[in-house]
Amino acid sequence: MNEIDIKLMVGKLLVRAFQKAVYPNAIGENSGPLVAVDDDGEIVVFLDEESTKPEILVMNSAEQMVGAMYFLQTLKAKFETTEDREKVCCTIGNVQSLGRDYFEAGMRAYLLFKSRNKEFKSM
Repeated sequence: MNEIDIKLMVGKLLVRAFQKAVYPNAIGENSGPLVAVDDDGEIVVFLDEESTKPEILVMNSAEQMVGAMYFLQTLKAKFETTEDREKVCCTIGNVQSLGRDYFEAGMRAYLLFKSRNKEFKSM
């Protein structure tokens, strides 16, 4: 995925790309143990890390945002609004990105950060 693609992503496409970047073991991505399925703003996550009982988690949009913001906080993401307060800017390391809200700006900044910094490709 190149930087132009990342900058143009919005909505479910951006959320899906962010999830695949954060959870690289998703099924369909090297047949790993995680499946995430969108269904009207909810993500259903099936975890089966070679255990006898798979775990099923259903995350609504608010839970996804809280989880994403916590993850971004671990990367020391910094957020600020534009002067007109219409957009949010997120900075992670050497990358800045704009979004319509904190969630979108953070997801896009993380994807750009990951694409520019090879040492974080496996993160």
